[in-house]
Amino acid sequence: MENIKTITKKLFEVNYEIDFEDDNVYYEYLEIAEKLIQDFSWDSVYDVWYDYLLNNCKDEDSILNFANLFWCYEGYKQKIYNAVEFCAFLYANIDIKKHQEAGYLLEGMATEIFLHSGIYSQEQLFDYIPTNDSLVIDAINEWKKKGNGLH
Repeated sequence: MENIKTITKKLFEVNYEIDFEDDNVYYEYLEIAEKLIQDFSWDSVYDVWYDYLLNNCKDEDSILNFANLFWCYEGYKQKIYNAVEFCAFLYANIDIKKHQEAGYLLEGMATEIFLHSGIYSQEQLFDYIPTNDSLVIDAINEWKKKGNGLH
């Protein structure tokens, strides 16, 4: 059986915009991601996915591709122990002024992740904008101080 790292590499090396134009490919990869989580537990899978993001995605395009794939693989539906840090990393490295569609993706992802991770309740997320949240802003600034923010 393949291990988590090997399968993660396969899942995140696809090009979201090109490879998932074919719905069959999308569903095949979604099934692989679901099976991975089922076989190894979300916490184990998330640790490897997060490590992959930090160590393999070195430019804006690869980070944006990761974010899109993370959404497609429904990672946003899971509890993430470092939810604010994770979302802030994406915001620190994707220029949402340049990639407007990414702004919608990141806002939706942060909202869902914060809900599922217990950071905020459904009521607190009504009209929520992550880039106005001091928790997110502070975490983005921390990434930038560390040199892990492209923007």
